[in-house]
Amino acid sequence: NTIADAVFDFKRIIHYYHNLHVICINTHRELALKLGEIAGKMRDTFISNNNNKEILCTMLLFEFMLILDAHKQELSGELTDSYSSPVTDELYFKMVKVTDYIKNNLTDDNLTQSEMAKRAGISKDYFSRIFKEITGLNYNKWLNLIRVEKAAELMSNDGMSLTEIAMLSGFQSISSFNRVFKEQKNMSPSEYRASFSA
Repeated sequence: NTIADAVFDFKRIIHYYHNLHVICINTHRELALKLGEIAGKMRDTFISNNNNKEILCTMLLFEFMLILDAHKQELSGELTDSYSSPVTDELYFKMVKVTDYIKNNLTDDNLTQSEMAKRAGISKDYFSRIFKEITGLNYNKWLNLIRVEKAAELMSNDGMSLTEIAMLSGFQSISSFNRVFKEQKNMSPSEYRASFSA
């Protein structure tokens, strides 16, 4: 599983705690300090040059959510319904099916937002809004994230060229692969690959 795979689950959990960020600090100082410490570690890790920073940030995020969940009972009186998500369980699972399809078919020539909206059985505009609501990203950014994570996974295979990896990850050209990869990983595909043998 990649960080991208966890985006749906984290977004859904965060909806439950949506209005807690101020209340927690004011009324649960000890808990707030614990969570603040983890958030600080995440920030420091994220801006570091550590090649494993994404995995480390994910682990810290899990720790953050576990601590928050352990205090759910004492916080229950402060969690209100003032924020209500327009995403029903049925729609959520439709979107999960769509994202699973994408992850398993990255070389499909027709992974357009319109086509995925049809798969979900909703209009393109509604799909766009719900997709952003669930993932926190617009469709194209999320798709690029998935493609880059797939490419990074394939990098460990020494027998594959970067061009093959780009195509298997769904990129239409090596130039777009290089550009998007560098945007997300802060290094070129060749630099990233070299880090495996460093």
